[in-house]
Amino acid sequence: MLGFTGMPKTDESLLRLIEATKGRAMTKAERDAQRKSWVVGEFMLAHPEVTRQYAEKVFFEVVGY
Repeated sequence: MLGFTGMPKTDESLLRLIEATKGRAMTKAERDAQRKSWVVGEFMLAHPEVTRQYAEKVFFEVVGY
């Protein structure tokens, strides 16, 4: 029988990087890239038949970037 072995240990170098960025504001370019990534990803989840290329094309047509 397989049992619960607990949560995997978080990589210490990742924790240091997260700590180093606390309080840092994203630039407009970073926010725009994050927004595009989220919207394209959500679109592809809702429409798994489309390609990333098509999803990005739709994003740029709607948003007007």
